[in-house]
Amino acid sequence: MLIELFELFGYVAERERDNIKTRQAEGIASAKSRDIKFGRPLGEIPKDFIRCYELYKQGLIKIKDVMSMCNIAKSTFYKYAKSIKG
Repeated sequence: MLIELFELFGYVAERERDNIKTRQAEGIASAKSRDIKFGRPLGEIPKDFIRCYELYKQGLIKIKDVMSMCNIAKSTFYKYAKSIKG
């Protein structure tokens, strides 16, 4: 009797979790269809990065040079470069 009760509680909890996941997915899809952005907003790109990135695109300097001139990490370089490209 007790085991069957626990099985029933387990089933109810599992169904509720599935319902929560479904509602969450629907909410996310609805928000994305309204062009709501998720995640942390991108900060302003420093002007010195834009200048250095132009030099990089022209082939005059390397990524490592841009990183040291702007005091940024490689991942930050790619993040800024992606946002400049569009």
